[in-house]
Amino acid sequence: VFSKFRKNEIRIMRLAGEGKILGHRGFSTTNYPVSAVALIPTTVSFISNEIFITLIKANPDFSIYLINFFAEQLRQSEDRMKSLMLSDVKHKIAEILFNLIDSFGFDAKETNMLSYCLSRKDFAAMAGITYETTVRTLAYFQRKKLMLKIYYLIIHLVLTLKFLLNF
Repeated sequence: VFSKFRKNEIRIMRLAGEGKILGHRGFSTTNYPVSAVALIPTTVSFISNEIFITLIKANPDFSIYLINFFAEQLRQSEDRMKSLMLSDVKHKIAEILFNLIDSFGFDAKETNMLSYCLSRKDFAAMAGITYETTVRTLAYFQRKKLMLKIYYLIIHLVLTLKFLLNF
């Protein structure tokens, strides 16, 4: 999910993997200026606002699920905003790596390789940093033996949260 800022500058707002809800922020009477692009082969189901409202009214459990979902989405958005403002570049890139793991998981055959990885340009757009800074940071991770290959972002299983959170 992305939004355009300024002249042709794109900011990736969120990744959504298999089984995730997408398009929920557009549920209102006003337009929400975001777009989405499928990064991997995807099947998308569309539910009209009318049917969605009918589902909410008819199913209290579904309504509670959505309230919790929206609250979690709000918390994640607030955390992301804090991260963009306060975190250093290494933390931002590390968070995106964990977001990729959460959204897409690891490859079924090569279990220490992400099943999908963003381009360096998309990393920069998601972290709110320049392409060059992204390349330098990924190279730093590679020099520190956190990744074997930058292109595929194969991550050592010995990579620990402790290291990523204590640069």
